[in-house]
Amino acid sequence: MENSYIEIHGARTNNLKNISVRIPRGKLTVVCGKSGSGKSTLVMQTLFRFARKVYLDALSGSSFSDGEGADYEVNYIKNIQPPVAVEQRRRRYNNPRSTIGTLSGTDALLRVLFAVCARPLCPLCGRETDEEYFCADCGCFAEKLTPRQFSPSAREGRCLICDGIGRLIGFSEEKIVPDASLTLTAIWDTARKNTFSIPSNRSAFEKLMDCYGIEWDTPFASLPEEFKKKFFYGSEETFAIRMKKVTNQVRHQGVISYMEAQYKKTTSAERRKDLEGYMESVECPECRGGKLKKESLLVRVGGKTYYEVQNMPLRRLARYVEELERDKSASPAEDIIKDLQRKTGNMCRLSTGYLSINRPVGTLSGGELQRILIAQHLTSELTGVMYLFDEPTMGLHDSDVSFVIETMKLLRDMGNTVLVIEHSEQVIKEADYIIETGPGAGIYGGKIWSFGTFEELMRMGNSLMAESFRGRRLLRSRMEPGEVLAAVEGLTVHNLQNLSVEIPSRVLISITGVSGSGKSSLMEEVYERLRHEREIVYIEQNPIKGSSRSNIMTYTGCSDEIRNIFFQESQKGGYGFSRSDFSIHVPGGRCEKCRGTGEMEIEMYYMENEKTECDACGGKRFTEEIIQVCHNGLSIADIYALSAEEAFFFFGQEENGTIRKALQYLKDFGLGYLKLGQTTDTLSGGEAQRLHLIAELMREKRKSTLFIFDEPSSGLNYSDTGYLIRLFDGLIEAGNTVITIEHNMDIIYNSDYLVDLGPGAGAEGGRIVYSGRMEDFLIHGTGRTFACLKKHIKEHYAS
Repeated sequence: MENSYIEIHGARTNNLKNISVRIPRGKLTVVCGKSGSGKSTLVMQTLFRFARKVYLDALSGSSFSDGEGADYEVNYIKNIQPPVAVEQRRRRYNNPRSTIGTLSGTDALLRVLFAVCARPLCPLCGRETDEEYFCADCGCFAEKLTPRQFSPSAREGRCLICDGIGRLIGFSEEKIVPDASLTLTAIWDTARKNTFSIPSNRSAFEKLMDCYGIEWDTPFASLPEEFKKKFFYGSEETFAIRMKKVTNQVRHQGVISYMEAQYKKTTSAERRKDLEGYMESVECPECRGGKLKKESLLVRVGGKTYYEVQNMPLRRLARYVEELERDKSASPAEDIIKDLQRKTGNMCRLSTGYLSINRPVGTLSGGELQRILIAQHLTSELTGVMYLFDEPTMGLHDSDVSFVIETMKLLRDMGNTVLVIEHSEQVIKEADYIIETGPGAGIYGGKIWSFGTFEELMRMGNSLMAESFRGRRLLRSRMEPGEVLAAVEGLTVHNLQNLSVEIPSRVLISITGVSGSGKSSLMEEVYERLRHEREIVYIEQNPIKGSSRSNIMTYTGCSDEIRNIFFQESQKGGYGFSRSDFSIHVPGGRCEKCRGTGEMEIEMYYMENEKTECDACGGKRFTEEIIQVCHNGLSIADIYALSAEEAFFFFGQEENGTIRKALQYLKDFGLGYLKLGQTTDTLSGGEAQRLHLIAELMREKRKSTLFIFDEPSSGLNYSDTGYLIRLFDGLIEAGNTVITIEHNMDIIYNSDYLVDLGPGAGAEGGRIVYSGRMEDFLIHGTGRTFACLKKHIKEHYAS
């Protein structure tokens, strides 16, 4: 039928090469290909943005503007449906009040549940009232409960001390004394400048020590508890101290009390920064993290308070709701309970059952966030919608991917079109239709390389995806573990259960296990315990922090040499510009309307803000005068527009070591398609991680360093993992040790050593399932990782 396909014609966004493609409606379609080949550009930046504009135009009766010069280019798209994009971006959820509960709607349901099913408490004795809200012993009535009394955002419910956040920003005892074995001398001598260790404070404290008979070389752990309290918060004793021929009566104010006073009154930005080094988010002393007033926190339903329910893992919350269904006292909330069952059940099926609904959204990984959003859409019962997902299996163990596949098929069977950007071979196999972009990345991609069903692509001779299914070989020779780098014992933090593990040196180590089994907790603890003893580089998938002008060129450190090149050209041509005139970070040569970003942000009141090309500089970031200065025919604006690979060939053999080194790394790490002027806040988690590593390697030659990577294969398909493994080998050959937190079976199989956690997630995890050489694991292994790895080897490595 003519309307059975979504038809995209002439897409030219970013690296797309005027492509046209048909996507079957009402089917599950996977878009796959190398990182940077154009998958997200086609699905998210072109199809979604175009469809959203058409849909909003229809709703409003007028033209919805994406901003002058929208950032997608396409001739036309036919037969589109209302779009729902489920992405991994967390920037829009940075509000500290945004939790899994508020995002999924479970908070709102629980507030109604408690208002309907709970009995209000007597304001005098705190006991439950009767059915008429009366407490006979006290002779008074209690106020009827409402949902707002359980909302940290409402005046009736929120704790007034922390304003419903549950935490306060304050000075931390642990940051002031990070190690209780430190002596008082060490604590005062190593204090940050401009904080508490000034002569007058130290003199007053010394008098207090004399009063208690305490010496400077006393370890903090050996001090009496009373004296520790005085150290932090001050004492009432006064002492006569003579300074500069003047005798004053002083008392020890306490290092925390003193810094609190100074922080309130200082006008020095430098001192404020030094003081903030001792601050952290601490639990609110009034509500103890519960966010609500005490009266609300004492109310119970099914024997549990609202705070206890919010902090249950979702699996336990689902059981709690099931128990309420059988409780006759909860019958007035029957419909609420059914909605809660659906929501918690969906989130558990999508492998997030180890999370609690009180978990801030900003602390979730991209994959966790996307799976929570998918669960939310399952309860919406929408039909005729076009769902677009961006790598929903990211961060998932292979044994859990089937649940995501079932969910996407359910959305399809409800009458929707499901379009998924994916690298997971399990998802690709189960798709109704596959579109492969390629053949390479950046300027070498942007084409529709192959399309069809899985069976059709497997018969094709040119499908890159099919090549990865036809058999593989071991990518590296395994190495024998060196001496023990670290022996960590008795770890009991988060869900780790008295865990002990040895870390060998000069090998590739994979930390494996299902999502939520304790992998990141283990590595964070290893990092904290070892960072004072050796050099450690911990490379996570967090977005790179910085200004909107932070880009590939500035982050890799080659921008200084590039500015110098154009400054020298300016001197030759008699322009008279300074070096800073070729920088986007300071006024001078940059466009002042966009302040060197090349873009203007348009505020969208009901959606995420949009960016559009600056109309003053046309996106070139610099003034016309600066752009007149050229090097080998290109201006500084042209250099910003080059990909790393193009720049590598442009600069050739010129004597600019930093530039060539940075560009070589970008090519070697599979990032040659990135433009030098691309801002770091647009990078995927995997791209940001590799760029972070390049910046580390640019600083100095490292030896005997421990490198820890958090899921470095995220966003990569099989053809891209080879260079990642070669990178690991290069680091190991230089005398370093590499640890990866991984789900990718190719990298796991190519590891020398394995630490597998589990057996499950949350409270069911946190134990060592296996720790040792990979060869031994392949013979004696057990558990979910072992089962998935054996299946993967049989499918891809068997001769």
